[in-house]
Amino acid sequence: MIMLVGGILWGLAMVASMLVYQWQHFGLNTFHLASLCRFYFAGGFLGWTVSLPIARWIGRRRSRETRLAACMLGLTLGTLGFTALVFAIEYRSFYARWHDPVFTLTWGIQLVATTLGACYQFLVLGLPQYLPIAFPLLLVVSFALAKWIR
Repeated sequence: MIMLVGGILWGLAMVASMLVYQWQHFGLNTFHLASLCRFYFAGGFLGWTVSLPIARWIGRRRSRETRLAACMLGLTLGTLGFTALVFAIEYRSFYARWHDPVFTLTWGIQLVATTLGACYQFLVLGLPQYLPIAFPLLLVVSFALAKWIR
């Protein structure tokens, strides 16, 4: 139950963080705000549901500091990684019309370049959108999860 409810709440928290950032910097005048909400929710939800079992496995029967580090690292990498992946999939679907036929060498190079470009652009432009709410929340949630995992 904690996987599903926690994933939904973590995804909503990531959306809230993105919306606060957008409101502070652009007054929510972003053309693709609904899509951004979906991307950040998906990244948060997937990041939680994949990272939590891994953090539990790493932190089980270990010191509190190890459990805290496992939770913080897992949630951070999981959330950022899955959100970047969602952005990369969106980029790939947009640029697919100009790419070569599937499974050719040129197509593979184009796929890798598009994916790396999308991930880089997300890290440069998307990462600051987590700072208003998500970073402080990461600390609080990681402390709570470190106590919960024993």
